[in-house]
Amino acid sequence: MAGVLESWARRLLAVRRGAPPPLPTTGHGHRLVGGPYALTRLQMVPARSWALLLRPDRSVEVRRAGEVVAPALLRPPAADSTVLVVCTAPTRLRVGVPDVTTFDRQPLALVTLELLVEVEDADGLVALRALVAEHGVGLEAGLLAAVQREASTAVQGAVRMNRLADLQRLGLAEVLRTRWWPSTFAGGALRCHSVDVRDVSWPATADPAAGAVGPDRGEPDRGEQDRGEPYQVREQDEPTVPLPLARA
Repeated sequence: MAGVLESWARRLLAVRRGAPPPLPTTGHGHRLVGGPYALTRLQMVPARSWALLLRPDRSVEVRRAGEVVAPALLRPPAADSTVLVVCTAPTRLRVGVPDVTTFDRQPLALVTLELLVEVEDADGLVALRALVAEHGVGLEAGLLAAVQREASTAVQGAVRMNRLADLQRLGLAEVLRTRWWPSTFAGGALRCHSVDVRDVSWPATADPAAGAVGPDRGEPDRGEQDRGEPYQVREQDEPTVPLPLARA
């Protein structure tokens, strides 16, 4: 009954006050998750976003772009909900995988990847709910840790099962896509649209020309996707991407 009354009150307020102010955006393409924000007034979910309402009873409600979110009107102020704003636009992440060794024991000091990921609309919602239950307001950290861990596993497997000469001849991106690269991350929360190998620290004895990276070595072209640089961590930014290095 309380839920029905809250729903009607939310609609009535929206009609009487006109369009409420939007929640803060994540900076599309720059953050996966914004917040947490205390929900103390009526607000609108911004475009290309979802709002995850973390209720005091540990339940999670989802509002899509253009929908209104409101505090729990029938609960005391101390029981205000917390909001996480999830970006549903494509977001580019840069991942570094250090200290990987080839099948013939040749060390690669660092492999740097650039990924284009996007929150899944169906399975992603189920996965996000599970991640919120596990990480709470640390949802973004949980997502980024999963991407780092799963991308590192893919690179380590691809490199360890191939000789240096084969990796250089075929291109690491082609080897990854052929067998090793996952189509989703974090239990299906994020769909990976593309992976680019931006740099490989080849052994000093390797032929730099043979190990060149870029579109001419088989990395996928993003086509119509945004080609802007992935956002970098500045002093005022929270440390999201580039992701922290995960030691093998």
